[in-house]
Amino acid sequence: MDGKSMCLLRCVDQRINVSELVTRVMRDALATRKHYTRFTHRVLPMSHTCFSKMEELMPILDEAITEFFSTADELQHQNDEKEKTFAVVIKNRGAKNKHMNRMDIINYIVPKMPEGYTVNLDNPLVTVMVQIIGRVTGVCVIRDFKMLSEFNVRSLLAKNKKPDGTSVENVTAGTHCNK
Repeated sequence: MDGKSMCLLRCVDQRINVSELVTRVMRDALATRKHYTRFTHRVLPMSHTCFSKMEELMPILDEAITEFFSTADELQHQNDEKEKTFAVVIKNRGAKNKHMNRMDIINYIVPKMPEGYTVNLDNPLVTVMVQIIGRVTGVCVIRDFKMLSEFNVRSLLAKNKKPDGTSVENVTAGTHCNK
């Protein structure tokens, strides 16, 4: 990837939760079946970024996981959910990075997850997403990543049904997000 087709946006206001913002946009697109931008193919939220080195990634992962599971909204969902599942998604975009080993990242994340969470790679409730883009790595912890077509706008709008079998009309915009 040469970066010509990539656009990075930064939220200056620290009160904006990037994962909630992107999840809300994707849920709204699914609920309304509208593609709001002509050229957007995929949205990749990154709530934390660092240089692509394992020693810089570790504290960022700790911070992202702690922040996600400490919010009042997420604590309520933890109490409501019967099956607490998670997955780790690591995407290496561009040149292969010699400083980052996929299994080292996964082995670091798994023990950091709260007690009671089990691995489910097919349809996890929570996804820890690590995006390695050259010399920069972005991290985000998000809900319903697989259900929202991995934030691929075109695939999301092409779907007729959600993975749980319910129709698209039953999805409400903004679910799991603070108002």
